[in-house]
Amino acid sequence: MSPRISKEVRLLFWPWCLMTFAGLVPVVKLFMADKKSDWPEGIAVLGFFGGAAVLTALSFRHALRISPPALHSGEAANQHKIWAEKMAVLTVGMVCAAFIACFVQTIFGIIVWRELSVNAIEPVLLLVIIVCSAGFWTLVARSMVGGILLAGIAQFALYLLSQPSHSRVRFLTKESVGFRSVPCHKAR
Repeated sequence: MSPRISKEVRLLFWPWCLMTFAGLVPVVKLFMADKKSDWPEGIAVLGFFGGAAVLTALSFRHALRISPPALHSGEAANQHKIWAEKMAVLTVGMVCAAFIACFVQTIFGIIVWRELSVNAIEPVLLLVIIVCSAGFWTLVARSMVGGILLAGIAQFALYLLSQPSHSRVRFLTKESVGFRSVPCHKAR
């Protein structure tokens, strides 16, 4: 393993542990008195997918400052190779964290194995979108916090665009409040 990859792994290890732990929070639901509470899932979603954005931003926060003299033993690698290594470490980390969270939740019966193939594409796509967009926005903003904020805004905008227009403006209609238009018939 090259020194750059081991440095990247050391940088991301503890935040990765927190992200993976957040993905395991729904297991707490088994030991709660109120089994219908949904806060463990909320913490898991926010912690896991938010952790993915933080890991990506953390990895790319200094990516534009890398210069050839800073490379290991005078190796003349270009930024493309460095960024590819960063993405490889991120990809392996995300896949491992997702597998651990999915496996543990499946063992404890929180995720039903029969339904996994039907519902698995959405979180996988969201994870890919978060990793790619957080890296992009971190490079654009040239700041870790700016990258996380811009990635969050972009995700929220994508969420709003994915919702049908009638559900976005439903609260403005009279029907949502309980009023119904009653046809008036003329008396003959």
